[in-house]
Order: sequence, then structure tokens, then C-alpha cells
Amino acid sequence: MADSGGRLPQDPEPLRREGALTNSNIPTQIGFYFAFLQFYFLSLTPPSVLGFLVYLFGLNSYSITFSSLMVIWSIFFTSLWERRERELAVQWGTHHQSKTERRRAAFKGELVIDDPITGSKVSYVPVWKTWARRAASVPGIIVGAVGLSLVVSAVFTIEVFLKEYYRGPLHEIL
Repeated sequence: MADSGGRLPQDPEPLRREGALTNSNIPTQIGFYFAFLQFYFLSLTPPSVLGFLVYLFGLNSYSITFSSLMVIWSIFFTSLWERRERELAVQWGTHHQSKTERRRAAFKGELVIDDPITGSKVSYVPVWKTWARRAASVPGIIVGAVGLSLVVSAVFTIEVFLKEYYRGPLHEIL
């Protein structure tokens, strides 16, 4: 458990084994930083191997398949890191110190219940209401995604045009 200064108890081998920071003298923010770096570098293995294979076999790095796989990897990476961050916060006893875990001050739940994991009192909203709110945001997300896709497509189109077809002035610079 963390002491009042936000530090964890002493351990001679921090980050060497799973859960090592529960017994270390490293501030929790630094522990999360190094845990993120370790997770990030390990998570870079699949896109690195895929990129190497694309390079090795001379495939088109502008392909829709390659780009789609990179987008899928980034979504999985982000969600898996959020899950890992929460696991570490509970494991290290620092669940109230994370900036991402703070609730809005204006949040009012329908009930106040005991959290079965942390034992603290939390405001509760039924799951169906949460899903209804998320479903209501889907049209806006779709409009934003389509708009972003159009902008990215335009940038790639301009880049391909300038590299492959443009032979006018300043061709060497562009």
C-alpha cells in the first residue's frame, strides 16, 4: 500500500517481476511511467513485425490493409493499457491517485454503493442508462470519423500525387 507521500515500500528489484512496485520506494507516478514504457515497447512488437514484413516483401506501405491493421492495433493498445493501468492501480493500492480515475464534480448518481473492489463509496448509475447515453453519441462519432477520414484521404491523395505524378517546378523539394 502507498504511504501518505505517494511512495511505495522498498524493494531491491523494481519492475523486474509482476507486482514488484508494491514493495518499492518509487513514487507511483514514476512506477506508472515505467510500467507504461514496458507495456508500450512490448506492444510495439506486432506492428514492427508487420512493418518489417511489408518492407521485406516490397508491399505497398500505403495499402488500406496495412493502414487498417495499424488503426486496429492502436485501438487495442489503448484499451489494453487502460485496463492494465487500472489493474496496477488496484494492485499497488493507488486507485485514488490516478488522474483518469477522478469523477466529475457535477456527477450525481442515482444510488451510492460500496465498490466491491476498492471498498469505497461510489455513485452508481444503472448500466442500461450508461449504454443509452453511449448509443446516443454514436451519430456524432460517425460524423466525426467520416470527416476525419476525408481529411486523411485528402492528405494521402495530395502526397501520392506530389510524389508520383507531379513534375512541375519545385518537384525536387516536394
